[in-house]
Parts: sequence; structure tokens; C-alpha cells
Amino acid sequence: MDIVGARRLVEQFTMELRRRHSRMWQHDDYYRGVHKLAFASDHFRKYFGDRYTNFSDNWVQVVADAPVERLNISGFRLAGEQSGYDKELWSDWQANDCDEQSDLAWLEAVITGRSFALVWGDEDDNPLITFEHPTQCIVSYDSETKRSRGWPENVDGRRLRLCDPVSA
Repeated sequence: MDIVGARRLVEQFTMELRRRHSRMWQHDDYYRGVHKLAFASDHFRKYFGDRYTNFSDNWVQVVADAPVERLNISGFRLAGEQSGYDKELWSDWQANDCDEQSDLAWLEAVITGRSFALVWGDEDDNPLITFEHPTQCIVSYDSETKRSRGWPENVDGRRLRLCDPVSA
């Protein structure tokens, strides 16, 4: 891929992220209780006037938090294994503080419908795992196969960091 193709790809991704951006933040606002009292009847408004203009029950947060509070990863089992869990994967998960950080990823998935985990190796090839906000990440899919596309990291001698997602 040359620099022109890379720029075109970045512009395409940027446009898609911008398209999704307002909807994701709208969902986030609802989660935080930043929305109008939309279901107040005319009778309610007539009786109470502007008294409760800035008030709204925030059931969105309660509903979103409920499944996230119940999610708990207790280990990883590789394909083909019938029992136990992979101690090395679990150690990597713990070393990256994913027990705490993954809760935020699950919550974002419930709120916005998307969540991203980036996994790569440090200079010593130890795994690093970060969970990213869905307004900051995007995955490109092949329109025919619906599989994620892999992209080169080096474009005309410049670094373009496009991660290859791994699907289970």
C-alpha cells in the first residue's frame, strides 16, 4: 500500500468514526442521565410547570450496569482443551490489570454496542492489552466474506498502525 492509499484508508475510517460518534455519545449521555424528561404528559407539565425540567429518572444506567456487574472472567481455555484453563494466558490477563479494565470494556459494549481490546507485544514480546473507547477504534470488514481485513503496518517507510483483529 502506498502513501496515497493509506491516506485514503485513514480518511475512510475517520469518516466512519465521525458518522458513529454522535450516536455513541448520545448513548453515553443517556447512561449518565443527561437526557430530557421525555415521557412527561401535558397534564404533568401543566401541573408542575418547569419544576422538573432538568429531572429525569436514570433507569438506563441501572439496566446497563446489571449485566456488567455479573460478568466475571475466571480463566481461559484454548480450543481443544476439555478441562482446566491456560495458566500463561491467565497470568498475562492479570499482569495487564484486565480484571479491572475489562469491566469498562463490557460496559462500553452494553452502552454503545461496541468494545475494543488491543493486544500487542512490548519490546520484550510480553503481551500488552488495552481496552479502547469505541469512538477511537474501527475494524474494516471485507464486504464479500464479512471477515476482518489485515493491513500492512509499513507504508512507504512510515508507520501506520492498523491492528489486525482476532476473532474467536
